[in-house]
Amino acid sequence: MAAVGRCKSIDDISKTSIRINNLPMVNKGSKSKSHSEKSASKAVKKKNIKIDINLGLGKKTHQVNTSDFSEDYVLINSEYRS
Repeated sequence: MAAVGRCKSIDDISKTSIRINNLPMVNKGSKSKSHSEKSASKAVKKKNIKIDINLGLGKKTHQVNTSDFSEDYVLINSEYRS
């Protein structure tokens, strides 16, 4: 939410909603009523994580796919020189 809030394209954070693996985290700029630390912790420990961010600005969509950014992955790749 902090990174989304710093986005210069967002005029009104109160329109923003965030879901992680379909679990509501933020609804219209505030913590979702159904959000709990236990359920959030469980959601982010899954192998695949889907984060949906609705900025409330219209109907356009954008998808970003990323890969493993675990500590082991970063450590292994930090040893390469180009």
